Amino acid sequence: MPQPNKAIILFLGIVSITWTPRIFARSVGYYLQKGDSFKAVKRCEEAQFYYSKAEVKSLQTQDKTYLARIYKGMGDCYDITGKILFAKEFYVKSLSFDGNQPDLALYVADYYYALRMYPQSARFFSVYYEYFKDSKLKNATIKDTENIIKYAVSLSASGHPENGENAQSVIASGKKVDVEDIEIEHCYDSIDRAALKKPDPYEKNKNEAYDCFYPLLQKNPGEKNLYLLFIHYSTEKNARREWAMRSFYLFGGEERFRWPAVLIHYTLEEYERALVMMEEMEQNNMVKNKADYYLFMASLLYEMGENYRAEQLEKKAWKEDTGND
Repeated sequence: MPQPNKAIILFLGIVSITWTPRIFARSVGYYLQKGDSFKAVKRCEEAQFYYSKAEVKSLQTQDKTYLARIYKGMGDCYDITGKILFAKEFYVKSLSFDGNQPDLALYVADYYYALRMYPQSARFFSVYYEYFKDSKLKNATIKDTENIIKYAVSLSASGHPENGENAQSVIASGKKVDVEDIEIEHCYDSIDRAALKKPDPYEKNKNEAYDCFYPLLQKNPGEKNLYLLFIHYSTEKNARREWAMRSFYLFGGEERFRWPAVLIHYTLEEYERALVMMEEMEQNNMVKNKADYYLFMASLLYEMGENYRAEQLEKKAWKEDTGND
């Protein structure tokens, strides 16, 4: 049997060494492209099969560009099939290889924000916020303003004292146009006029109030009075809770922004949380009408079964109201 020519063997060896990396790189790209193609038509099982093959090859070389794209594709597939937890995990992986993906950061931030995991949501909102700042507000949308508010709330609620100032700074950066008092007064007037024509103005004018006040909030997300109006006019209980807690975390240094949060906890039978908030108000000299304050504290304590303390507070309320022991 004739032996292979040594020159041919040497040539094949050189070709193999020279072209192997290119073939390998092309293979990763091929699998990634196949995965993207199946994902585009929502055939996620097939897409995940090809993404997994691309992942195996990319992990061998730790190619960050490919890994970021692969994990984003996997996350997209889980998002398409409604598996939000898995989508979030793969988006976090993708961001670890390429942090310049504001859309993914927003997805993860919203996931944590919905769970009230504010330190985590603040971390990912910050990725979006840096991108937003770089765009210099040129193409800002209503959604951008909402995201800024969520970022500020996350900072305020994350438990770090210095983040209170940071939250106010974030809010200020979202300010695009000043809201004049006359605009707010116009909203009040239009609602009052409509109320004269309807038998149940509180219920039937909520949508009109929303339509009037919401654009003003987009112009200036730091306009405090608007938050109180949204708490009052929100049609859904969850929306009222959301606005109440936003107000508390952003402006909780003022009594008027603490009461809505207290009332929300009270209506949800979260009596201990409401009690803690109220005790903080008294400690910080934030209570104007002490008689009403003590009566409300007493009602909380009755709900909690602490009748003796409740009775003592009722006596204090009576004393404040009448000036008599």
